[in-house]
Amino acid sequence: NLSSTVTSIGEYAFNGCSKLEMVEFNSTTPPAFGNNVFYNCSKLSTIIVPAGTKDAYVTALGETYENIIVEKD
Repeated sequence: NLSSTVTSIGEYAFNGCSKLEMVEFNSTTPPAFGNNVFYNCSKLSTIIVPAGTKDAYVTALGETYENIIVEKD
C-alpha cells in the first residue's frame, strides 16, 4: 500500500520482488514511474488504484499492465 504522497518510483524499484503479488496506490495522480519498475515481478497479478484513475495509471505504467490494474470502490 503506497502513500498518496509518493510522487515518483525509480527504475527497477521492485526488480526481482518475486513474492510481490499486489500493489495498491492511493494517489489519484499516478507517480512518475521509471523504466521497468516491476521487472521480474513474476507473481504480480493486481495493481489497485483509486476509482476513476485506471486510464491514467495505464498511461503512466504502460499497456502491459492494463489487464491487472483494478479500480477500488
